[in-house]
Amino acid sequence: MSDRLQFAGTSNDTYNAYTYYRLLSQLGTDSSPDQGKININYRNTDKNGNIVPGMETNLTAWTPIDFFISAATALFQEHQMRDLNGNLITVTNIPIYEDPFRYNGTNNNYYTPAVHRILQLAANIYDATTNRFLPRGTSPTNYPSVFRPVFRSQNGIASIIGFVEVTNSAPAFFPFLDPTNFVTANQPTNGRVNLYGVPWVVGAKKGFPNFNEMSMENPFTVTRKLQFTNSVPSPPWTTNQLFDFSITNSFGVEAWNSYTNAYGRPLRLVVTNELTVVVTNQFGYAFVNVTNRPYGNDFTTNSWPGWGLKRSDNSFKVPLMVSDTFTNATYLQHAPFVVPIAPPQWDGAIVPHIWIGLQFRLRYCLIDTSVDRVIDFVNVVDTQPEVDISAMLAQGASGGISLNLADEWATNSARGNALVGIMNQIFASEGNGGTISDWHDTPANIAADENTFRKWINNGGTNNFQAPYSPARTVFQHISLQANDPLVHYMGTDLTSTNGALAAHNHVDLDPKTTPLDNLNQLNLAYQPWGGTVTRPLGTSLNANPEFDVNYQVKDPMVYQSDNWDFPTNKLPNIGWMGRIHRGTPWQTVYMKPINIGVDSWRRWSNDNVLLTNGNTVTVDAPFTHPRDDYILFDLFTTAINENASRSRLNVNQTGLASWSAILGGVDVLSNSPTGPVPMAIGPAGVYDPSNGPSPMAAIWQGINNTRANTDSNLIIFPNHTFQHMGDVLATPQLSVASPFLNTTNMGGSFGGLWSPGANGINDEMMERIPQQVMSLLTLNQTPRFVIYSYGQTLHPADHSLVIGGTFNGLCTNYQITAESATRAVVRVEGSADPQYTNDVVHPHPDPQGRFYPPRIIVEQFNVLGPE
Repeated sequence: MSDRLQFAGTSNDTYNAYTYYRLLSQLGTDSSPDQGKININYRNTDKNGNIVPGMETNLTAWTPIDFFISAATALFQEHQMRDLNGNLITVTNIPIYEDPFRYNGTNNNYYTPAVHRILQLAANIYDATTNRFLPRGTSPTNYPSVFRPVFRSQNGIASIIGFVEVTNSAPAFFPFLDPTNFVTANQPTNGRVNLYGVPWVVGAKKGFPNFNEMSMENPFTVTRKLQFTNSVPSPPWTTNQLFDFSITNSFGVEAWNSYTNAYGRPLRLVVTNELTVVVTNQFGYAFVNVTNRPYGNDFTTNSWPGWGLKRSDNSFKVPLMVSDTFTNATYLQHAPFVVPIAPPQWDGAIVPHIWIGLQFRLRYCLIDTSVDRVIDFVNVVDTQPEVDISAMLAQGASGGISLNLADEWATNSARGNALVGIMNQIFASEGNGGTISDWHDTPANIAADENTFRKWINNGGTNNFQAPYSPARTVFQHISLQANDPLVHYMGTDLTSTNGALAAHNHVDLDPKTTPLDNLNQLNLAYQPWGGTVTRPLGTSLNANPEFDVNYQVKDPMVYQSDNWDFPTNKLPNIGWMGRIHRGTPWQTVYMKPINIGVDSWRRWSNDNVLLTNGNTVTVDAPFTHPRDDYILFDLFTTAINENASRSRLNVNQTGLASWSAILGGVDVLSNSPTGPVPMAIGPAGVYDPSNGPSPMAAIWQGINNTRANTDSNLIIFPNHTFQHMGDVLATPQLSVASPFLNTTNMGGSFGGLWSPGANGINDEMMERIPQQVMSLLTLNQTPRFVIYSYGQTLHPADHSLVIGGTFNGLCTNYQITAESATRAVVRVEGSADPQYTNDVVHPHPDPQGRFYPPRIIVEQFNVLGPE
């Protein structure tokens, strides 16, 4: 090394000549150790999740529940989500139901998709660091960790107050309670119940069958009959309306082994569904009320075939299929009707406005019976928006007198003071204008009925008769909840995709489907791995919504199916390996790349809940689930074996090329080629040649500085031109998506556009290769430290070294060294990098007491070095 520096220092090239000085100017920096971070590999917290410094050196393995609680607690504290009372949402405080009679008539359920993703990520991180084999049976299997909530009911609020690990199947069969009933019980702690709609947390593991789809169709048939009565057998008539309702419900539940390998162990799948259907009028009176009608099945198998990359094969299982006509109700209305006086009189207020509401409560539990382990658990409550049956029945009506079936149901249209729909039923019953198409009878019988009806309604002859034609129309409600990524299927929003094909599949209309549950035993319409869904030939694009088909900002490149996941399974070598852990959103691992997709676009992909405030759509969860949110993970977690091992790392706000060269030099990367990945190493910066552009090392360094200074990035504006989190450095394109080692030529666009890295064989591992290896070498030092070495000598004039006489009388021309000393000092500068409480010209922020603090230098260590 010394000879190389000497050679560089004697070079005529000015860049090389000053290499030593550039290096020396940056050698004196130091960094503080990791403090307050959770060690992913070894336990360093107490039972309450508090960090215990040095505890990780005991090399004590985490228990699943301890890591889950500690990690989730840290994530919740970072996100600062709060309930209605301002309390922090955390593992010990997640309100799920508030008594509406005590809390302003609203139910504030804070178990949102963003809350579940935090819990899911905590479980996924743990499961990515361990192989917990349970070697019973013929082959050991790495089972997922499963955590279930513990509930409390107090002061009209039902809440989650903690979680426990599920180590056998018994808790899946604990009683299920409705939150509205549980909240009245005032139970301080209840760890032996489940609440409808509150999911368990199941860690992401490869190789297991999963819940895949719930598909349903509800044909709702309405028939209207008219009865004419009088005390004497002649007009005027009193008329009664009679509505017959027939509701048929068909639904199926599907599970899927999305991996190519079969699951060869004995499984038990318990599926139940409770259905509630309510039909009301415009006053809210329920004249059809079928509440919690139960269906279920207990399905077992000793082998589950894998997916053969076909649309339909034995990898799909339908353990529960139901078709049930469960109600045939009537609704009767009385009203005066005068005939044959023209125009007829009819009171429109008596015609009911019909609404139908539907809710189902689905429970799904998959158990490996050889070890009595729950490997999948779904607990979803789905409440469909009320359907305006009256509006659907009248769809297509012209509003005139006709034999059009839609006009028979135009009960809210009037001609004069006569309701069109009622008059059209009389018009059809009299045989005026021909025979209506849905009068299902022989022509002779229809003609006889028409003649009799005309006689009675005009001239009498009986005091009780019915219109022979009764219009009937069926409204079809199609519902399909489908998983996109098989590993993401625990919340209702996980099962309602943004895929245009699935959106069209969920509808209410008047047209029956020839096979109402046609998507069962088929690849989901919602299934959208890299390349988009495959409802068409494999590998082609989905035109209905191509925005996300090959967008690396929402899904990992080249993860075309579940087999393509490559999760860690042991202790993480460094913190950068978090980028290979599933983050809890479809087809995506922890995000370590730049991103410019906005919150609104992300909301459309993640199917975020929205609120309407003053007519404006307000996103609820998207800001907390956005991929950019993963940058903060590197502030919370570490893999350092002890705190001192995390010293002397590079500050991400360091600007010097020499320092970044020390971090990046020699890092092995993967480049892409037509024949596959090509390994290579990052070389030194070298001499900048304007004709050839910067070297790869220099390009990365320039990209980092430009991103920090907001000159090369329209993604994030960093205050004061400094990274605010250690992970903010990941916003640099040159570290990943625009790496100088990747061939992105002719990829159909530019960074941030809809181009496909997979087109040139670039997968997520290649894109994140550099940050995966260097993140543990970086830090965010808001209080930078400097190591200062000083060297001193004590001198004494040597013999015969003094000039005697003349102009330079007394000048010493030579000194004798009588003593030498060397010292080492470590100083930190408080307030230099964090403008929060400094009197900065751009960001003058005082502390809460209104005081400003200029930067301060504090000596942490001072040592006199020994003679060696």
